Amino acid sequence: MMHHLLNSCIGVWGYGAVGKSFIRFLRTQGYVATIHLFDDHGIASDIVTILEHDNVRVHTQQEQFLAAVETLLPSPGVAVPRSVRERLLIGNEYNLFRSLWPGKIVAITGTIGKTTVTSLIAHLLKAAGISVRMGGNIGIPLLDLLPGATDDMMAVIELSSFQLEYGIDQGPDVAVITNCYPNHLDRHGNFDAYVHAKMNLIAAQSDGQQALLPYSLKPYLPPLSQGVNCAWMWFGATIDELDPLSYNLIFWRRENVVMKSNGMISVCCGDAPATKSFIENWLIAYAVLDVMRVPIIATGDITIPDHRLAHIMTVQGIAFFNDSKATVPQATLAAVQKLIHEYQRAPVLFLGGLSKGVDRKPLIYALAQQVRHLVVFGREAEQLATWAREAGITVHSDETLEGAFYTYVKTAACEHDVVLFSPSGSSYDLFHDFQDRGNCFVQLVHAFATVDGIPSVN
Repeated sequence: MMHHLLNSCIGVWGYGAVGKSFIRFLRTQGYVATIHLFDDHGIASDIVTILEHDNVRVHTQQEQFLAAVETLLPSPGVAVPRSVRERLLIGNEYNLFRSLWPGKIVAITGTIGKTTVTSLIAHLLKAAGISVRMGGNIGIPLLDLLPGATDDMMAVIELSSFQLEYGIDQGPDVAVITNCYPNHLDRHGNFDAYVHAKMNLIAAQSDGQQALLPYSLKPYLPPLSQGVNCAWMWFGATIDELDPLSYNLIFWRRENVVMKSNGMISVCCGDAPATKSFIENWLIAYAVLDVMRVPIIATGDITIPDHRLAHIMTVQGIAFFNDSKATVPQATLAAVQKLIHEYQRAPVLFLGGLSKGVDRKPLIYALAQQVRHLVVFGREAEQLATWAREAGITVHSDETLEGAFYTYVKTAACEHDVVLFSPSGSSYDLFHDFQDRGNCFVQLVHAFATVDGIPSVN
């Protein structure tokens, strides 16, 4: 791959974090020819001038760009048409990284929890004295992890379905799939295609490599190549979800204790660190270290990534939580249930964003007995509000998050409310990303606490 790459005319599609890393990578590998670049959203003229000085030709027309290149390096967010995939060699960020990373790789994918699980695994490996670099879909492009890497380092990487969609050449040493729920159906077309993209992570694994999978995915397992001896292990929330006669190693939890199939307790995860995240995430992280035979050294200084069920503050008796990372219904429902368990009351829930081809009507009906009030915002707000009324949920709707927040404060806020911002959809109707959306909500809460003129609660 590398030899062909460096001897072909290369096009980089997308100038976000990954696109920029592609260009840096090519230069460090000695690629001296012109790099062709295209971004669907355009590139500012001052940036174009800088790029052209670095022998990067910026195209403004997609057709012209594709006609000029032989090998395409697309950013994960770019859906490459099938006709283009059939005509051009498609480079893969993971494949390039895998071919050059000198140490072991732990790769995590899934619908929900993958960022937190990636962070937990990296934290626990570091606590055990292992040198770790963390990146991928978690925010640091994979190729940026390569400079100065040594064979005693371990890469812990998060991969999205977009990064896995076109297949990979060589599997990671340890592959983890946290779960699979309908997501990104507007890109993948249907749930089976989405699951297939996730399963590409283990399809290329070989002798000696391991995978830790939710038992619900067993029907989707790809056939192993003849002679390949991968180790597939399973986990579930309880032993009832698992096949007790399975010959694979299995993990589950008994209350707050991680168990495995030989009956031994792996580790208790009910202490302080576990309260910062869902217990299921700790189950997976501890299971990964167990199968890697790395000692588990529980430490209390773990920091869960932002925008994941984070308590912002309590104002006038109202507890506000930011869960902007929740972009699918299952994540929102889990957050609602966790707060009900902790506070013993139904929360006020903010929903919004884009559905990504996923039907959110079942979520609304499932919330009917679990939320005190619903506040919806964004491009799909009216549809969400219609379903809420059908389900008998009191609801307020607004096109903007700001308008929705102020409407809640003026008309529905009550002392002792638990307010959960967990949109269950992507952020791209109103915001740059989920971080931008979460930061906006946090700012609104701070304004409610400090700025004159915002009405007091009822």
